[in-house]
Amino acid sequence: LSINTNMALVKRKVSRLYTDLDLAFGKNFFSDDIDKKIDVNSVKQSIKILLSTMPYERPFHPEIGSDIHKSLFEPMDAFTPGLIKKRIYNTIENFEPRVELEDVVVTSNYDLQVYEVSIYFKIVGVPEPAILTLTLSRLR
Repeated sequence: LSINTNMALVKRKVSRLYTDLDLAFGKNFFSDDIDKKIDVNSVKQSIKILLSTMPYERPFHPEIGSDIHKSLFEPMDAFTPGLIKKRIYNTIENFEPRVELEDVVVTSNYDLQVYEVSIYFKIVGVPEPAILTLTLSRLR
C-alpha cells in the first residue's frame, strides 16, 4: 500500500442548487425549453405555492397546504395579523425543509383591506439571508 503525500487537498465551496419550473411558462431563448427558477427564486416560488394551497386541495397529499385563507375573511382587528403569522410559520416549518425561518412580519393595511407579509429566512446551504414579501387579500 502506497500513499502519496504530495496530493493537495482542495477545499470546495459547499452550496446547493435548487431548481424548479417557472410557473409563468416562459420560453428559454437559448434552449427552446421552459424557463426555470434557480436557488432563492425557486424556494420563494415554493413558499408562495404552499401558502396559496388549501388543505385537501392536492390529490394524494391532503395534508399539504395552509389555512391562511380562513384568516382573510375574518374582521381586520389587532389579533388577525398574529394568527396569520402563526399559520404562515407553521406551514413553512412543516412543509418546506429547505428553509430556516428567521421572522415573519404581518401588518394590516386597513385602507386597502390587505395584509402585507414579509418573510425573512435563510436557505439551507446558502449563507445569505432572503426575504419574501407578499400582499394577502381576499378575492370576492
